[in-house]
Amino acid sequence: MGQGIQGGFCCRGIPDDCSRTSPVVSVIVPTLNPGPDLEPTLDSILGQTFRQFEILVVDGGSTDGTVDRLRRYGVRIECWISEPDRGVYDACNKGITMSRGIWIYILPAGDRLASPDLLDALFAVRPAGKLVYGNVRLAGTGRIYDGRFTRHKLCRRNICQQAIFYHRDLFRRLGMFDLKYPILADRVFNYRCFGAPWVGPEYRDMVIAEYRGGGLSEGGEDVAYVQDRYRIMKESLGLRFLVLHRLYEIQKGAVNALAEPVARWWRSRCGSQAGNGGRIGGKDEAPGGPGRSRE
Repeated sequence: MGQGIQGGFCCRGIPDDCSRTSPVVSVIVPTLNPGPDLEPTLDSILGQTFRQFEILVVDGGSTDGTVDRLRRYGVRIECWISEPDRGVYDACNKGITMSRGIWIYILPAGDRLASPDLLDALFAVRPAGKLVYGNVRLAGTGRIYDGRFTRHKLCRRNICQQAIFYHRDLFRRLGMFDLKYPILADRVFNYRCFGAPWVGPEYRDMVIAEYRGGGLSEGGEDVAYVQDRYRIMKESLGLRFLVLHRLYEIQKGAVNALAEPVARWWRSRCGSQAGNGGRIGGKDEAPGGPGRSRE
């Protein structure tokens, strides 16, 4: 970590052994020029009835007054830093390195925890494994994404990052987010988690966050991930799940190929401009990774 601008409770020279007790949850907020989206995110964390958390804001060197906004929160934020970085996953890795909590949660500026008692409800029952996840509610539509995941489902689409709590042991044993994948590093990490038998991912049927949209995976293609995805699936999940996923892709492609001529005929006959071009299903992706607001 470089010599960026920093502040917050832990940046005032107070040693850990005489400050706060170790938190249960470290909430990492990656930002870059979030503007007014920052405050609702921070307020949704600070308003939690569960108090054993810390907030770590990792800003990529914003020029929109973000630092002034952070200073106004004073010691209510455990620590914040503003300096150029290599992207959102570099910011997340910095936050993980700075954190002290047992559980790591990433909430980008613009998204919000679903309710003031969310953390209380989640940790009322101690998670049995090293990863616990729920759902997100998509802003605007109210759609709930996306239920329980299996390894096969994870090959088709990702868990929304804002729905996941990672035990810090995962980053010790499986490594950090791989910066080779600037858009889907969280998906690569989730493959590792679901492929390791000791992790025991646990699904909770509850809405974790209100997801605004516009995350990284909605804005472009991760070329490195596209090139490496089959190798990653095989190494993380095993050959069986790679084969199952390839069969699924072949079947879906065949169905779409058959449906397209029928859809064209139907549109020409009925004069309809609606529909999705005869495609069966949509893009097999999460609504977005841990994006950061940009100018």
